[in-house]
Amino acid sequence: MNDAYGIVLVDEAQEDRLRLRKEVSAAGISVVGEASSTQEAVTLAHEAQPDAMVISVEEPLARALRTIEMLATALSETPIIAVSSEHSREILRKAVLAGARDVLSRPLRKDELVETLAVVVKRREQRGWTEGNGAPLPQGTVVSVFGPKGGVGKTTLAINLGVHLATQSKERVIVVDLDTQVGAAAVMLNLLPNRTIVDVLQNMRHVDRDVLKSFVVEHASGLALLPAPIWTTEQEEELPADDVGRLLGLLSSYYDYVIIDTPPRLDAVVLRSLQASTFILLMTSLEVASLHATKRVLERIGKWEFAKDKIKVVTNVSNSANSLGQRDIEAALGYEVFWSLPHDPNVAIASQVGQPVVQAYPRSKASQSISQLHYTLIGAQPARSGGLGTLLRGWKS
Repeated sequence: MNDAYGIVLVDEAQEDRLRLRKEVSAAGISVVGEASSTQEAVTLAHEAQPDAMVISVEEPLARALRTIEMLATALSETPIIAVSSEHSREILRKAVLAGARDVLSRPLRKDELVETLAVVVKRREQRGWTEGNGAPLPQGTVVSVFGPKGGVGKTTLAINLGVHLATQSKERVIVVDLDTQVGAAAVMLNLLPNRTIVDVLQNMRHVDRDVLKSFVVEHASGLALLPAPIWTTEQEEELPADDVGRLLGLLSSYYDYVIIDTPPRLDAVVLRSLQASTFILLMTSLEVASLHATKRVLERIGKWEFAKDKIKVVTNVSNSANSLGQRDIEAALGYEVFWSLPHDPNVAIASQVGQPVVQAYPRSKASQSISQLHYTLIGAQPARSGGLGTLLRGWKS
């Protein structure tokens, strides 16, 4: 028995809880309590102080997902691990969105369960340290758009996804440009900012939500932008990684969506961005050099303590001459392709007139693909049903 971790099992049916207990015990984990209801689980958690709660997610799914949501709200300090015999990406996504920190397949494997517990317990300790130091806890969805090679379209995706969210979801959305060498987000939005992220970080000790507003520039769509410098400097501004982490925490406590346009390299600042993210959109073009760089990044960050399904590989088909299929790309990367952005000349045309393609050409292939990417990430359906068949063709499931 692994006494390093103690968990509480949650399942309505006694017979199902018994089967779950056998699986958990076989994995060498101590069960410190069992609950058949949300209220019983809350009481047990306060009494037993478990390292995590393991919840069975089987049919009817709605009831199990509601239990996760209620427990995640009532016991925000206790990590939730969902387990399911249904091997479905849809279930995984819905469970994570409801509040689960990870989702494991049944029957449970000892090494996988122990590894997952180690990760969620470490994260809980890190959140406790952050909370004790007065930093705001993240609340919004944070999406890092990252590509290890320049020219793969990450800024285009970041601003178009941001504009789509701002106009369609009617929620507070901000794009953060961390690429201080280029500062392309402001240029592509046709904005001329007076202040940048460099100014924010230089005054980070005195920045709160109200002060932050004076550093943010707003696009006509309602999208907020925290820009990087757009002027040329002899040396790129180096951002302090610790302060970047604090800034992202502050932003995600106010905005519903924080979309981060990262520089094309793995450094301390990008690492902080990826750690703070709900999702990582890892972009690649179909060029050999780009695929090679992406494969190396996947090998490297695959060793980091990220939850399953956090990394989403996105391919950008930049020209119509592409001959690589999805299976070819996945074989080259050793990783599943989550999404493929189609070749669409309207993207370049919109960029030339300083407009996001989702505004300039909302019915274009690129705009519809970005729209469906948004809805797929959050596990929702588009606001309009028209054209859904076309939208779904962008999803590589």
